[in-house]
Amino acid sequence: MEKLIIYAAGSLRVAFSEIAKQFTEIHSTQIEFKFAPAGLLYEKIIEESAHPHAHLFASANTIHPQNLIKQNLASSHFIFADNSLCLVVRNQPHWTTLDMFKHIIQFQYSNWYVHTIKRSIWRLYFYII
Repeated sequence: MEKLIIYAAGSLRVAFSEIAKQFTEIHSTQIEFKFAPAGLLYEKIIEESAHPHAHLFASANTIHPQNLIKQNLASSHFIFADNSLCLVVRNQPHWTTLDMFKHIIQFQYSNWYVHTIKRSIWRLYFYII
């Protein structure tokens, strides 16, 4: 393989660029990245289905890769990283005296937010195309 083409979520730009640098020092393979939101990359893979470009797709979204597998556009996937959600509060007396977690629970869509925070659903998946 002359060139490894990787489609990856934009949030992976810093980490993947460093990994690629180290990888190319060891292997004689050139790496080309396309960083963008996972949904746009998913659509691009669908558009390219007759002549696929990407060899790998890294995404935080779990539905897109499952759909690619169902459509025989990807062969398998596996988790390569986990992430946790974090709440940061401005360092001002008005904000630091509040219990922000309780404040979020009182929000109109509290069940969704609490469920998301408790499960830490932001997982990155690595999809082999």
